[in-house]
Amino acid sequence: MNKIERTIKITIATLVAIVIASYLHLNNASSAGIIAILSVLETKQSTLKVALQRLLAFILAFSIASLLFSYFGYTLIVFGIFLLIYIPFAYQFNLETGVAPITVLVTHIYGIKQVSLDLIGNEFLLFFIGVSAALCCNTYMSSFEKEIQEKHIDVEQYLKQFFFILNLS
Repeated sequence: MNKIERTIKITIATLVAIVIASYLHLNNASSAGIIAILSVLETKQSTLKVALQRLLAFILAFSIASLLFSYFGYTLIVFGIFLLIYIPFAYQFNLETGVAPITVLVTHIYGIKQVSLDLIGNEFLLFFIGVSAALCCNTYMSSFEKEIQEKHIDVEQYLKQFFFILNLS
């Protein structure tokens, strides 16, 4: 994927994710855009693979964070303890690609200083919207790219025939 195509994919995915999250009145809607930025990868297969890894990282991180914050409070020290526990587990289970984006979502719990199903649902929707926007952009743009490549091959064939006919003349 070239720089221009990547830039277009990232921009569209980011804006679409933020618009959808805002439309749904989610807190921290711009975080869906950040997730989209981090989720647009070279291929739709790599985007899907990373999305699944980040989903598992989300489950792991929010389980740990919910327990720690609920039992020990919403302090910076507890957030640090969360990181000390979460990061090694993420690497152990090959989920390191989720450390940064999912930690951003966990900071919303820390900032609001409460754990609730509504808040976790909000964060999951931000994650889901961001990843979905990235997947849609990769899928649509990739199919468009195939069409361009097919047209390119057709043009090359016509040019070969044209120059072959010119050589015969």
